[in-house]
Amino acid sequence: MPRGRLGFTLIETLVTVAVMATLIGILLPALSGVREAGRSVICESALRGIAYDFVMFADPQIGGPRGDDPQKYGRNHFSLETFIESQYGLDEFWQHGSDSLVTRPRSSSDPLRCPDVRGELKMRRNVPCHEGALTPSASVSFGFNSRLLYAEVTLPNGQPRIREAQLSVAVLSEPSVPLVMDIDGQIAASRGLDPSFCAPSLDSLGPYADDHYWFPSHRHNGNCHAALIDGSVHTKRDLIAQTSWAWDYQPIH
Repeated sequence: MPRGRLGFTLIETLVTVAVMATLIGILLPALSGVREAGRSVICESALRGIAYDFVMFADPQIGGPRGDDPQKYGRNHFSLETFIESQYGLDEFWQHGSDSLVTRPRSSSDPLRCPDVRGELKMRRNVPCHEGALTPSASVSFGFNSRLLYAEVTLPNGQPRIREAQLSVAVLSEPSVPLVMDIDGQIAASRGLDPSFCAPSLDSLGPYADDHYWFPSHRHNGNCHAALIDGSVHTKRDLIAQTSWAWDYQPIH
């Protein structure tokens, strides 16, 4: 009687390996795409949460503490920087006792981190955001619309300058104003800038000229996420090309 086959022949084994390698080659890019899509969704969710918190913060009837802003600007006004510090727990919102330097845990649930941004983010005690409370800049995921804090005005002599601006609940009536977006903190660091504040130059001939303060990140397959005041989150290759967005809005009168 002929003996039964006890296993694969060498040719069958090689064919099986080749088929498996082909399948892996097909599946790996798909799996990578799924992971990237998942990270992108998490990033969008983080921006949506920030925009929601901003709406709460802007309304004095329902918002929480505004740090020292009531003493500085009155009960009805606040600084964008104070909102950012409340989000991170910086300066007057510090929650880490006497520790002078704290590493913010890396977590997919961190509402202020894009999963595609690697590296530890350290927070410094008793330091406002614009003085380097967050380091290193390359680990900062999101930047806020700088014109909501640093408005560019023109003096009577025609010279442009920056003037600090305060916000009120009235800003919620400007739904198309960009609030926060993906940024490239490494570019901000190379220019000696605070990564938390970002804005395009538009037609500026002053401090915002030449896109000096403009460093969005297109880390999501060439796209950048941005949230508007109305809480909507958008994924675009060119944020400036969105003509319905009020990039030129400044809270000054």
